[in-house]
Amino acid sequence: MRKINKKHPESKFSYQNLVICCPGAIDNCFHCDKSKGERDITFNLFDDAFIASLSYGTKDGDIRCSVPKYESEINDILNLNHPLLKKNRQKTLAAVIAELGKKK
Repeated sequence: MRKINKKHPESKFSYQNLVICCPGAIDNCFHCDKSKGERDITFNLFDDAFIASLSYGTKDGDIRCSVPKYESEINDILNLNHPLLKKNRQKTLAAVIAELGKKK
């Protein structure tokens, strides 16, 4: 069983807290919640300004943020630009584009 975050026990069942949970491990390299551990992130996934600050690199699969502090948290705390995650995002995008192309 996972260790409950002792820093914010009131948030343990909050959707806004749990939305970032996933298995979080690729070849012993952690990402998402496993990488985050008990460290805090300062952005709110449901904040329109945060969402507007995000961009996606369609050629490299990077998730980017125009706010440097959030960009650092995305990379250094959540490890969302792990090479395998980026590769999987590129594959998914290519598959969606291929399916949309069939609909013409």
